[in-house]
Amino acid sequence: PVFLTSNYRMTKISVEQDLIDAQLDSYLVVVDTDGIGIESATAGGQFNEHRIKEALDSTKVLECVHHRIIILPGMAARLRDPLEDLTQLEVWIGPRDSSAIPDFMKENWKLDAVKAKYIDA
Repeated sequence: PVFLTSNYRMTKISVEQDLIDAQLDSYLVVVDTDGIGIESATAGGQFNEHRIKEALDSTKVLECVHHRIIILPGMAARLRDPLEDLTQLEVWIGPRDSSAIPDFMKENWKLDAVKAKYIDA
């Protein structure tokens, strides 16, 4: 999976640590939001579909996965449609708090279904 977060230090560290603690084999793309947290950066326009696309393009993370799914923080749910339109990716809305990522993944990330949808077997 490919998760997105902001470069607000406390947010980035929390998400990164929650992914490590969950032992998820995943990618974390950190979007430059001028150091502002997700909720405020989404409201203020620093966390937007264009900056997310720039971060995805510059990291080349989509070249490392066999699917076209990215997971947006729950607090940025309103960006789903514009981000899907701009990137042609499938955008999932993750939990509002990164500590809920393990349960979210157990419930939603069915690898066989993801493979069947995106990888020619």
